[in-house]
Amino acid sequence: MNFVKPDKKLAMGSISAWWWPDNLKQNGGFTTVTTDIGSILLSAMFGMAAMSALFGPTAVHRLGTRTCLVAGYLVSVAFVTVHLYPKVVVLVPGYFLMGAWLGCWTASRTAVLMALASKMAYVLSDREECELEGNGRREAVARNLARGLQVAHDIGLIAGNAFVAYMISGTRTDDILGTMFARDGGPGTDRTCGSVACPLENTVEIKLGPIANFSSNQTIALVDVRNHMVLPCKTTQLLASVFAGCCFVGVAVTATFMTRIRLFVYASASEKRKSDSARSFAAVRDAFRNTKLQLIAPLSLFIGLEQGFIYSDFSKFYVVCSVGVSNVPTVLLSLGLLQLVAGFTVSLILQHIRRYHIIVIGLAFHSCLLMVLMKWKPSGDDAALLYVIAAAWGVCNAIWNTLCFNFVISLYPDYWHGPMAHGYFFRYAGMALAFGLHSVVCNTTKLYCLSAALVVAVVLYGWLEWRLQLTGKRRRTANRSS
Repeated sequence: MNFVKPDKKLAMGSISAWWWPDNLKQNGGFTTVTTDIGSILLSAMFGMAAMSALFGPTAVHRLGTRTCLVAGYLVSVAFVTVHLYPKVVVLVPGYFLMGAWLGCWTASRTAVLMALASKMAYVLSDREECELEGNGRREAVARNLARGLQVAHDIGLIAGNAFVAYMISGTRTDDILGTMFARDGGPGTDRTCGSVACPLENTVEIKLGPIANFSSNQTIALVDVRNHMVLPCKTTQLLASVFAGCCFVGVAVTATFMTRIRLFVYASASEKRKSDSARSFAAVRDAFRNTKLQLIAPLSLFIGLEQGFIYSDFSKFYVVCSVGVSNVPTVLLSLGLLQLVAGFTVSLILQHIRRYHIIVIGLAFHSCLLMVLMKWKPSGDDAALLYVIAAAWGVCNAIWNTLCFNFVISLYPDYWHGPMAHGYFFRYAGMALAFGLHSVVCNTTKLYCLSAALVVAVVLYGWLEWRLQLTGKRRRTANRSS
């Protein structure tokens, strides 16, 4: 039921480590190769995912959760497999197909989670009912299941990064990486890394040696671009094959054990008379008109922006620039470890304290991280700070993701379809924007924009929580007086 998000693919794709672009242009005896197309493809993929998130409930309602999940795994197999033949004409359809189905895939996973929560809420023991009394049985079970799924995701992230770290350990790419970054003071000086780095029109000039053509007097210019990839060709093919195999396992498990799950079980009589498509579109439309969801939309957008930043700009301009490609998976591994611990911990803590307390903690953590990224220039001498930043960023990821999920299932336990689609639309839109700006905007501008987005998101969400708290107090007071 749970699928491993393409976190490793995001980081490697943003620095074009998985493939070499197929847009070679002859230019006076040299071949010019750009190296930022990976982030553009990822931007297009998440742009498609944002649109598909709006149609996710409709697709799940018509096709069924089992069909959507199996199709999602098959699409992921195709998405990973296209990297075995790394040509733009092959990669573009794969990325668009993955983006077009990602929203439906997400909706089907959420449908399974909420359906299981509904079933388990009716088979609780007396002791479990006492423990969940006052918290909402179904919502509490949904939180527990979501915690387990997030743990599975984080374990997959950790295991995947550990495997990739082992496979690419010792990879030397100094010659190629030297063409991906500007220099502080010209050739021979240190690379321009960190917040002061700006996207470079990345080019590699490969001298084409003339080869005699015995059938004519012409010369043929040949170049094997596999010798100039950021990662060795065989390594990338092996990694893609392993990831495709994992997706095949997901297909087999889902097809074998998944049963049909109905949506809109709690719909009213008037709603049940509507067609499936009408109910799905109405749920999404009402979500965009909902004032509460409008106030939490900036937080969903910020989640997408900050995740896109960590997988693209941080991975390239901080990690790769200072310590090389081989350290990217180990840095993301530290992110996964702390995200695992924090996600489990925050989910438990939220059962006992108010959400706005966690908001303040998340704001303090993330503000400090953004300040460090603005002022610190990464270098190989203090590489340990890269792992600390990534780990702390994982804590912030866990906080924001947990807050958004708990907010939706607390306010809309029965009508979650539209609110979930609304949240994933803005999240994927933020990731599309972050990857799209990766090769266009300087890091200083991105960090200031992230800071502004964080403040706006937290202020609006904090105000919403305060209003909900006041409303709850008034209702309790009215009930007591009556």
